[in-house]
Amino acid sequence: MNVCCYLQTLGIVRVPLHTMEDGERGLPVFLAGKFIGTSRKQLITALIQKQILSAEAVNQAVQRAKQLTA
Repeated sequence: MNVCCYLQTLGIVRVPLHTMEDGERGLPVFLAGKFIGTSRKQLITALIQKQILSAEAVNQAVQRAKQLTA
């Protein structure tokens, strides 16, 4: 059994709400990580709906995260 596939976080997760000047570190790297189920989509939706970040900032981070995982 591969133990690394069963690691999970239970509890509070601190989401970086910034993107560093290099356009990579911060939220884009966080979004490029592994998420279970719909948690990634729920996080993105909450950031926009609760106006924690602008839709433009979130979309830029999502696009950068896609580039990092490609």
